[in-house]
Amino acid sequence: MANVNRFMRNLTDDPRCKICNSQDDTTLHLLRDCTMAKDIWNQIGGPASIRSFKEGTLKQWIVRNIKIQFEEAWRVLGDGGNSNSLVSRGRSEIFVKWLGPPQGWLALNTDGVRRDPLDQLEEEE
Repeated sequence: MANVNRFMRNLTDDPRCKICNSQDDTTLHLLRDCTMAKDIWNQIGGPASIRSFKEGTLKQWIVRNIKIQFEEAWRVLGDGGNSNSLVSRGRSEIFVKWLGPPQGWLALNTDGVRRDPLDQLEEEE
């Protein structure tokens, strides 16, 4: 729980961050704006080096940075929207057949459907 929330519940006398003591301790401050969080993000690199990394509300920041990470993952994996990219990058397709479990064992497969939460968050902005 961020210190601002503790302060609103009368669980502390000071809403400021206990690490840097310079700003109110909100979730966004803990994740992005605190000096310790900035040091960690700077060591990690990646999206932290982009100017927009340091902008926006908590919701905007999460959505934007999830998209950045998702796009980067697909770039590294080679998809880029091209369904033949795995083959074109020197890889080959193999077909996998599912085999049932050994005698006396039971296989439990699960699947689910959900609405993309990123689309929903963008609509609310």
